[in-house]
Amino acid sequence: MNLFLQMNLVLAIAGVLFATSEKLLALCNVRMGYVKILRFAQVLFLAALLVPFILKAIPAQSMSGVPSATFQAYAEGMEAPLSVKGISQAPVEVIPAVQESDFTPNYSFLLLSLWMVGCAYFLVRFFMSYNKVKRILYAATPLRQNGRIKIVASGDVFVPFSVWLNRGMWIVIPESLLVDKKDLDLAIKHEMQHHRQGDTWWTMGMELLSCFFFINPAMYLWKNIITEYQEFSCDESLTGQKKVSSQEYGSCLLRVAEAALEHREMYVGTTSMAAIIRDSHYFKKFLMRRIEMITEEKSYRRNWIAIAAGSVMVVVSLTAAIAAEKLVRGSINAGTVEVDKDVQKIADDVLARSLKSMKATAGFIIVAEPATGRILAVANMDLKKKRPGHWILNELMETASIAKPLVVAEAFEEGKTDLTTKHNCENGKYNYNGTVYRDWKTDGWSSLTTSEAIELSSNVCAIKIGEQLGEAGIETMLDKFGFGAGGTAQNFPQARPGERPVKGPQLIPQVTSGFGFKSSALEIVQAYGALVNGGTLMEPVSHDGKAKSVRRVLSADNSDKMRTLLQNAVLHGTGKKAQSDRYTTAGKTASSLLNDFMNIEWYGTKKVANYAGFIGFAPVNKPAIEVYVGIMNPNTDGTGAHGGGHAAPVFKEVIESVLTHLKVAPDKI
Repeated sequence: MNLFLQMNLVLAIAGVLFATSEKLLALCNVRMGYVKILRFAQVLFLAALLVPFILKAIPAQSMSGVPSATFQAYAEGMEAPLSVKGISQAPVEVIPAVQESDFTPNYSFLLLSLWMVGCAYFLVRFFMSYNKVKRILYAATPLRQNGRIKIVASGDVFVPFSVWLNRGMWIVIPESLLVDKKDLDLAIKHEMQHHRQGDTWWTMGMELLSCFFFINPAMYLWKNIITEYQEFSCDESLTGQKKVSSQEYGSCLLRVAEAALEHREMYVGTTSMAAIIRDSHYFKKFLMRRIEMITEEKSYRRNWIAIAAGSVMVVVSLTAAIAAEKLVRGSINAGTVEVDKDVQKIADDVLARSLKSMKATAGFIIVAEPATGRILAVANMDLKKKRPGHWILNELMETASIAKPLVVAEAFEEGKTDLTTKHNCENGKYNYNGTVYRDWKTDGWSSLTTSEAIELSSNVCAIKIGEQLGEAGIETMLDKFGFGAGGTAQNFPQARPGERPVKGPQLIPQVTSGFGFKSSALEIVQAYGALVNGGTLMEPVSHDGKAKSVRRVLSADNSDKMRTLLQNAVLHGTGKKAQSDRYTTAGKTASSLLNDFMNIEWYGTKKVANYAGFIGFAPVNKPAIEVYVGIMNPNTDGTGAHGGGHAAPVFKEVIESVLTHLKVAPDKI
């Protein structure tokens, strides 16, 4: 869909650019041959269509990234242990968060459906008209044939036209022109010139494209531009020949035009000597321009200026396409990430072993210091796409359940809830503004404390906490913790800011459940650092950079509560496999569905999670490091990806190895 929007945007920009340049050159009395102008227009049109495709195919760091996830909540714990050879086959019940309706009305699907209906309508019209042309051709009287060119006469048409059909080039002459040999010869020469220039191919192609771009006014602008210059170039080529009199050609053109005005019909995929244009006033003006061109002296001045202008138009269209691509993908920050080589090696080794043992397609590990904002390691591997560089920094993915503690933290700060506050969890089913939300557990829970809601990753209870904040509180939380434009990912090398959720009736459940909320991994890392470092949001810096605070987002007391809450999620909730024998650990799991991994051949069902995430820190009372782990598409034979089963054990291994390397004393005896 993004690609289609880019193509429409670039087509519009290129069309306006060409029309404007055409007017400016005319005002400056800069003139060149119409055949050259036609070729410039065609090149510009093709560039506008193809450049977005080419840019999409470029596998560069600045244009990398998996499309954002479409999130559903899943069971996040997985009690069966991970083995070296693979994932245990213990059954895990996986229940989507939404069963009765989608989280939000699927406007994209609705628009796509309407567009498809429109395309079908115009395609049907195209083929009906095309079949009408075929009937006319096969019922016409043959006049002559020269190789693949067939000239026929028909009493069913009133203006001559040419068409490419069934691997043959046809010229159809109205029977009324047969009485005047000069008019007949000129009409045949004109239509022959259309074939020489490839105009019939272009007309057929643009008619088909119009069926898909029917809502874009620029497509009709381009059709008019190219149709006009096809006619001008044919007129110019013929009246430039010694055997063709400009006066006789102009007289023939006027007679054909009169017939066209009286019988205003032209068939799809055809070019016509009369160049039918539905607006009769426009048609007359266009005819006058053709007559003026035929009678004026053919001296083209300052050709080099026109050629330069054409080249500029192509370059500007290319620039517009690149700009549209960047607009869709987001701006990627320049620079190179500087990491701690030793910590990076640990992260790389653990990630490589984990992806191999889980038969996963991709994954990442980010290691940071919550107290300073320093990024110690950025490990990422994509075994399917083979993306180079630190692509996870400019990846945009929905946060899934990892967003829940951030909402709770803001609720703590505003005094809306506490660790032990009870919430009505509606037995796992809650209707919010007409949309039903479910918990991953079949019957959910009747009530949970705030701490238990995070431990068990309850969607309904998270929504209830979000309701206490209100939409304004949710927006404040996103601002404070550095999400979106102007946030913590704004300037870090190779990163890009996330996208804020769209305001609307489902804003609160979207953010609290972590869908419709596309962030970069860096934003998540910095936000969690603020949760546990005493409440200060830090700017991300290289491993040897100077620590820079952004703002205080939590009080010290509420930061303590968040450490306790996240530790409980590891001790009693979905993150049990993140427990270490040497260090106290805390964190939050996430399990969700990424669109990009829905159709992997070996994955199986599309209805279970294929992304496992875990973000946490250690030691709990004095966090030295935090680690964010993401595992994409582990081969679990249909049981789905689980943050607690796939990502949490990886977190544990990284924590123990990095803290040992940093000589942090164990705090568990």
